[in-house]
Amino acid sequence: MTVVDTNVLIYDTFEDTSYHEDARRILDSLPEWRIPSIVLVEYIAFLNRIRLGREKILDKLYELVNDPKFSLVDVEKGDVLEALKTVENEKLSTLRLNDKIILSISKRVGENLVTFDRSLKGEFDKV
Repeated sequence: MTVVDTNVLIYDTFEDTSYHEDARRILDSLPEWRIPSIVLVEYIAFLNRIRLGREKILDKLYELVNDPKFSLVDVEKGDVLEALKTVENEKLSTLRLNDKIILSISKRVGENLVTFDRSLKGEFDKV
């Protein structure tokens, strides 16, 4: 099982992206997709931000959630506290805090993180 980052879902969704084939191949190869609830929210926010349209967004979400590989992982209080501790000495940005929460979830559930974000992957490899 593997925790899936938002960018993997985005690249898989859009065939004209540079990493579409890689994202598709990764998701096809995994027995289960552990999707943190914060990733699902980021994915929905992205689809809204690019103005995909209500019907298409709903179709994408139903397709994702109804896939037998889909598994939602809740963000727990400890994940947020862990993330806050790691950014105390950094310049805080919401995006980085979201990433730290995703890292904390991966660490808590003891699973790999699949992402196309090199800096996030590097941080995961250090954990």
